[in-house]
Amino acid sequence: MRRRGESGRYDKSAVTPMAAVMFKATDSISLYGNYIEGLSQGDTAPAGTANAGQVFAPSKSRQMEVGVKFDAGRFATTVSLFQIERPSSMLDTSTDLPTFRMNGQQRNRGLEIVSQGEVARGVRLLAGMAYTQGVQTRTEGGLNNGRSSPATPRLQANLGGEWDVPFLPGLTLTARALHTGKQYVDVANTQHLPSWTRMDLGARYRFTAGGKPVTLRASLENALDRSYWQSAARAGLTMGAPRTLLVSLSTDF
Repeated sequence: MRRRGESGRYDKSAVTPMAAVMFKATDSISLYGNYIEGLSQGDTAPAGTANAGQVFAPSKSRQMEVGVKFDAGRFATTVSLFQIERPSSMLDTSTDLPTFRMNGQQRNRGLEIVSQGEVARGVRLLAGMAYTQGVQTRTEGGLNNGRSSPATPRLQANLGGEWDVPFLPGLTLTARALHTGKQYVDVANTQHLPSWTRMDLGARYRFTAGGKPVTLRASLENALDRSYWQSAARAGLTMGAPRTLLVSLSTDF
């Protein structure tokens, strides 16, 4: 049921420009920079607010990035600096029942390093790390200006590997470790979710059946069955899934 004055139709548009430039300094080193504006899904006012359930229009974010890529053929590493500015939500407490509004702003600045390649015959690695400093830059009455942005962990890291089993052609074993640092839940930074680390294991087997290539995949996520809070994004808490086995079969016709 819609509230009085609400409509099921939404008709808005926005221009989101993008620009990028790259300079190849040497055969193996490239410098680049880009500017991107993008749209993201609007938040929904949570329960307990005067406008609970109200879905806000998509918000526009602005991202600037500069970086360098080193490509040695079998191995490549990218190092980049970035800044992202995007709208954020706030609670207007000027009335008895607070109102959820999308007129705040946060700025994320950080460093990201990604490295991937084949370190030995049949052995591939992928490693990544991002350090992000999220700061609230426009809050209700300036009360929380300068505090850390909710749901923005300072450190995120991952390490993954693949091994092509030499004695069984077509079989590849995989492993991945994910780490996410502490993240605040509220704009006042009085509550936070602790850091967490998860281990995933998997395998895939490629073979031919009926003259068609077939791939069988299996993955065991959260192999150690850790209990953790995954994220505080979108004004809510997300609990990490328990140990989960996923199996899929695909083929080309």
